[in-house]
Amino acid sequence: MRLILSCFPILIIFLLQNTLVAQKLDLDFGDEGLLKLDVPNVTAVNDIDGQLLVRNWEKIQSFDHQGNKNGDFGINSILDNPFGSELAVIIKSFMFDDKFTLLGIVDNGELMDDIALIQIDSETGDSYTEFNLSYSGGMLSERFVNYEVTGENLFLYGFESDIQDFLFPRYNALFASVDIEGNVVNPVNEFVILEEASDYNLHYQNTLMLENGKRIHFLQSRFPEGFINDYYLITDEGKSIADVDLADELINIENFYNKGITNSVQLNDHQVLKIGNTSYYEPMFRNAVLLDIETANAELLSFEELPLEYRIGDVLIQNSKNILVVGDSEASNRMIVCSYDENLELNEGFGSNGCFSFDLEQILIDYQKGFVQENNLYLYLKDQSSISTFTDLLVRINLDKLSSKKINPMADETIIVSPNPNSGKLVINIPEGKIAKHLEVVDLSGNILKTVEYQHELDIENLRDGIYLLKFTFEDLSVQTVRLIKEQ
Repeated sequence: MRLILSCFPILIIFLLQNTLVAQKLDLDFGDEGLLKLDVPNVTAVNDIDGQLLVRNWEKIQSFDHQGNKNGDFGINSILDNPFGSELAVIIKSFMFDDKFTLLGIVDNGELMDDIALIQIDSETGDSYTEFNLSYSGGMLSERFVNYEVTGENLFLYGFESDIQDFLFPRYNALFASVDIEGNVVNPVNEFVILEEASDYNLHYQNTLMLENGKRIHFLQSRFPEGFINDYYLITDEGKSIADVDLADELINIENFYNKGITNSVQLNDHQVLKIGNTSYYEPMFRNAVLLDIETANAELLSFEELPLEYRIGDVLIQNSKNILVVGDSEASNRMIVCSYDENLELNEGFGSNGCFSFDLEQILIDYQKGFVQENNLYLYLKDQSSISTFTDLLVRINLDKLSSKKINPMADETIIVSPNPNSGKLVINIPEGKIAKHLEVVDLSGNILKTVEYQHELDIENLRDGIYLLKFTFEDLSVQTVRLIKEQ
């Protein structure tokens, strides 16, 4: 696969040399692989202590690992309003000090939001600890959305709004560090507000610890005039944002706009991959961006060959060596998952040549969101089979089982196209026993340039120089795609 960097989005091209074989899901999970949820609009899945906790902004539902409801959790497996207020929102859920921890905001009734942090028993939903955080923010303190667990400290990052002007509020970046006793330590017992951040009107987005111990912080400025800038800054190990001179250290990311960041990972010593979404309250995939932290150059990634019948639904990060691209098909009930390594090349040991697909014939798929927990991939779907109602479902896929498959198990079924690159006439050899019906010549935008009945030779002299895809359809309706380079 060749990674093309230009002023246009990066195009990641990969060769699928065989038909993607449908793989079975975890059929021991839920009802033959489908777990029906009572909590709609899922925003997170936490797999901890033998319990599966599925939540939205207000409720948490608990299951065991087989998908049976945990009746001891909350009321009939559901914990409603864990912060004890109807005007509360759960922003993040994670483990801290070996306890299930919820970070959220609570409306204090004065047009202000209090930041709330509690810990609950993952088996019963009972409260362990309620941290008394000494901070009340402005109208948009729900943007206090990221965390980092380091030893016995929990770092929180976000921003506050100045509500003196309701139409055009200004923003300050802020952060705090909480110890396991619930004390806010920075080292002083208060939230640190970066007053100079208001000069840039900064929105906090995401923080990532780099391999060298430094941290990269992503921020964004938005002004009433509609002017938007994306920034990042890097802090040394042991230093906080408060130690940084923003005027000297804030680095502008040119020609890039992202409404929110769900995750990020360091790929090598100078490149970071960050995954964007539509917004914090609509956590749907927006884009994937490769950032060079030495040059501040940001390139949009486009995984366009999944193959053609699939559209990208999500990009998820298990670690730097396993970046998962999830796709679904508008024309069928088939989904696909592909795995990429730190070089953004397909992990050929994953599934079949880096990808696997599966069908859910009994439902009409509306893919929503994916979640990676340890070695499991959870896919949240809505079943649209009924016109009047949607059914919320969860599917589980064991990533280790997919990665244990042989590399290129169907190598003997490879289509050979030669010469490739080519300037005029192709010679095509298909596997013995396979009967091809027709083939299509497709450009990288998905446009079908030519459709012909299968033949041993193909004239491409009239094609412009560039990269194309040859899509073969066989008598058994299977499809194989081969990359072709046309050059003089």
